[in-house]
Amino acid sequence: CSDFLGCGLSVAMQSVTSGQIIPEAFTTMLAPAINSIDTPYAVFLICFFEMLFWFIGLNGYAILVGFVMPFMTQYLGANAAAYAAGEPIPHVFAPNFWDYFMGFSGSGLTGALVLLALFSKSKELKAVGKVSVVPAIFTISEPVVFGLPICFNPYLFIPFVIGTPIVAVGQWFVFHFGWVRPPIANVGGTPIPLAQYLATMDWRAIILIIVVLAVAVCMYYPFFKMYEKSLVKEEANVSDRERAHEALDLDF
Repeated sequence: CSDFLGCGLSVAMQSVTSGQIIPEAFTTMLAPAINSIDTPYAVFLICFFEMLFWFIGLNGYAILVGFVMPFMTQYLGANAAAYAAGEPIPHVFAPNFWDYFMGFSGSGLTGALVLLALFSKSKELKAVGKVSVVPAIFTISEPVVFGLPICFNPYLFIPFVIGTPIVAVGQWFVFHFGWVRPPIANVGGTPIPLAQYLATMDWRAIILIIVVLAVAVCMYYPFFKMYEKSLVKEEANVSDRERAHEALDLDF
């Protein structure tokens, strides 16, 4: 199904971009940021398209990382050199900015949904929340994206696809203004919140992700509650039908 969607998306993209395939189209769209993706404009676009791809069932990170990684790697090297020399850190958009801040607790800040699901009135959502806790600690979002699901879920489109890039831009400015030291090391595979501290060597990074989590919970809450209400109603209807079947006397 994902392969079919990917092919369809590629064909659609080529039809509106003069035959360009997806990577070429993104290069064209992000042309103003080619010299530097370390801008709020680029952060918003990259995060927006990543979330959009996840929403339609494709791995947005995998699609975009080939374009973004060369820049992020260059920025990380410059940041590490500046830190070692005791100079100001020049860049924000290093690899772990994407992994552990822009994608804190999973692409789309899905840790917020895990928390909401754990306290949900819906049995289905609560079950998804329980199995998603450990993945969220390692910034793995697939259990939520495909289990909740977020994928093709109209209730969660606005906070996931629109809200997440806005929060990402806000975090970029926090680093840009020096309120938290930008990432200076690559600590892939490290659980949160240790990853945020080791990536920046700044204890304020932990405060930042706590604030981000709170913002994400508030961002998702009204949309999650609407989705929860629909599931609770559906679960109640199923329970009523099951009770009705049990009450039937089929003895002849």
